[in-house]
Amino acid sequence: MSLVGTTFQLGRRPTSSCFSLTQVVVVSEAFESKPLIARHRLVNDALQEELAGPIHALSIVAKTPEQWEKSGGTFPKSPPCMGGSKR
Repeated sequence: MSLVGTTFQLGRRPTSSCFSLTQVVVVSEAFESKPLIARHRLVNDALQEELAGPIHALSIVAKTPEQWEKSGGTFPKSPPCMGGSKR
């Protein structure tokens, strides 16, 4: 199974401590009956070339069209950046 023909929406949030936090929202019928981990694997496989770059954090939202509609179809807020190695 692949995500060929699926539209990806990418968002980057540059901040002073987190210049490579990337969020991807993928809505696809390919996710029907797939558990979350399988959905994330499909997204990681589809973005393999992009992920080879300087991304230190990736947030994935992977929903079916029905789930996307029920959620209001809005781009979710990115999780807070913890500043890489800072704890």
